Amino acid sequence: MQILKDEIKNRIIEAATEVFFDTGFIQASTRRIIEKAGVSKGNLYNYFQSKEELFYNIVAPVFNYMRYVLEETFGHGDSETFNPSEINLLANKLCELLSDYRRQFIILLSKSQGTKYEDCKDMLINKLSEHFLKNFKPESDKEKLQILMKVAAMNTVNALLEIARNYKDDQWAKSNVELLMKYHLSGITQFY
Repeated sequence: MQILKDEIKNRIIEAATEVFFDTGFIQASTRRIIEKAGVSKGNLYNYFQSKEELFYNIVAPVFNYMRYVLEETFGHGDSETFNPSEINLLANKLCELLSDYRRQFIILLSKSQGTKYEDCKDMLINKLSEHFLKNFKPESDKEKLQILMKVAAMNTVNALLEIARNYKDDQWAKSNVELLMKYHLSGITQFY
């Protein structure tokens, strides 16, 4: 009997993921999720108390993974050199994220308005920008470069979103993420 329950829950999650991906949180209706999953309204609410809870169940894993990647990549407190092996490591982590959570990543960063995650994209941009600035040479004019680093962080996050939206396969994503990291980080490191 547990297999059937897991199957129903998984159908609801998959249907909701498609609906949130297509319409975003605000426009998503539980009626459409129920129809797509082929379950009753009662079954939906047996597993999830609300549309919000269902949404959080879908995006929380990618949010937690992103926090882990940020902490692993930037939380060590050392100065960055962004040498080729560090760039490759970061690209691999980002590719894993896209391989495992591509649709959820897109939902989280561009379709979560009206939820507690609606500022997630801005949070990610701010974390990247802060990290870039933290590692500047002491003689750098951080105040002057602050807007440039914010733009670089925005471009990085938006480029990752575009790679996710145009995803072809893991190798294609890895190649594009590596190019993105090399492009952005090589420009930023001139200030380190």
